[in-house]
Amino acid sequence: TTRTVDNFIVRFRKYFEDDPRHPRYFKSLRAVGYLFEAD
Repeated sequence: TTRTVDNFIVRFRKYFEDDPRHPRYFKSLRAVGYLFEAD
């Protein structure tokens, strides 16, 4: 489906982020896509 990537990002955030509602690593860029930003 068209939401497959979105669903994987949600799973990644739940697993890797301290606070999935305020992501530090898996960021959403409006009208672009997603960005993985490692510290």
